Amino acid sequence: MLSRVLRRIAAPAVVVGLLVVALPLGGPVACDGCSTSISTSELPDGIVGQEYFVQLDSDCGGDQWFLDSGTLPPGIALSNGGKLTGAPLLAGLYTFTIGVVDYDDGDYAFRGFALTVLPADAG
Repeated sequence: MLSRVLRRIAAPAVVVGLLVVALPLGGPVACDGCSTSISTSELPDGIVGQEYFVQLDSDCGGDQWFLDSGTLPPGIALSNGGKLTGAPLLAGLYTFTIGVVDYDDGDYAFRGFALTVLPADAG
């Protein structure tokens, strides 16, 4: 029976004892009549050792963000809510593809990014 309940939950969930707890997802609310897409087109440069924060945006939904391919700069992480945060550790050019899924309609969207991390003495 528990497995049938878990299959009906559209969002990720954990079981705590006999209680099923849906996990928060973050991201914008889905809309009707359009396709999910990533609207963020560019990322600002980062600087080694300095805090970095970017909130990625999507159009027409976007419940969970993920790294699809490539490598984020060491020290930078992507949250499932679409936040790139941290303090980069190494200068360089990093290329990667980020994806987002909309659980309401099952749409996925992907976008490639390049993030330049400048040396500490550049800032």
